Amino acid sequence: MGNDIASAKSKLEVALMPEPMDRPCHALTVDLEDYFHTETAAQGVSRAEWETQPSRIESSTSRLLDLLDRNAVHATFFVLGWVAKRFPALIEEIHQRGHEVGCHSLNHQLVCRISPREFHETTREAKDLIESIIEEPIQGYRAPNFSILPGYEWAFETLADLGFLYDSSVHPIRHPLYSNPDAPRGPYCVAGGRLMELPIATWRLAGHNLSAGGGAYLRLLPYQYIQRGLKAWEKHMQTPAMVYLHPWELDPNPPRIPLSFKSTIRQTWGTSAMEAKLQRLFEQFHFAPVRDAYKSLLGDKEFLPRKTPFQLTEQVKQVAG
Repeated sequence: MGNDIASAKSKLEVALMPEPMDRPCHALTVDLEDYFHTETAAQGVSRAEWETQPSRIESSTSRLLDLLDRNAVHATFFVLGWVAKRFPALIEEIHQRGHEVGCHSLNHQLVCRISPREFHETTREAKDLIESIIEEPIQGYRAPNFSILPGYEWAFETLADLGFLYDSSVHPIRHPLYSNPDAPRGPYCVAGGRLMELPIATWRLAGHNLSAGGGAYLRLLPYQYIQRGLKAWEKHMQTPAMVYLHPWELDPNPPRIPLSFKSTIRQTWGTSAMEAKLQRLFEQFHFAPVRDAYKSLLGDKEFLPRKTPFQLTEQVKQVAG
């Protein structure tokens, strides 16, 4: 009798066990910047006017963080140094809520428009600033507007020299600003093998690469477009897909910027439906931060918490008496 009960209990436990996830876990990434930082917004708001613009970064990011919490999803947030300097508590909150933190440059300057020296100096400044807030090293970088283009591969060497493990600045599609259609679609090594490049996901259709990585393509096009693109990726590629978005894309009533009609569409349309689209995406696909989604490629490297300059100074004082 006892054996029959034990056997029945065992069968019930097996029946109640959740089915294993046989679909890949994709990387969800967020470019942490405000609505006026975009290249489109630059047509109506100059860099000198950034300080006077009404910021929406805290409210829009809070909206996104709550959505992620409700779906038990964690992401990688590529943080703009400009934002980190002005909203350090927001960066701390992102980190404390279990998300990975990376770097998205200092002032949203395109790599293809600055010198190697300026890229090195500003990237180092942004990295040091972000690391001083979360008190541990960051591993990933993403250039504004995917601007590490052919001819600017020297940027990979700089990122490796600065201690980054991976980059996600290549979008292998044809585009007026960041055209890079001949780049590999899947992960590949750069900087002599010292850095892993993780391109934005694309959908290979009729001999062309179409973006399937989110952003404006998710916001402006029907949901089925991204859905089919990611399913095609899962069928034909052997790696996680790299997906991205911006917090301001969830702002249902974004501030108006004096832009042309076409640029207004690019900047503001689709924001009211973005949260619902993301909810559907989270229900149909599996997501994780870059460090987890690409763990097999990046390795299981553990980092000791980095001491801030203040902590190092205090430590020296104690040793010196």
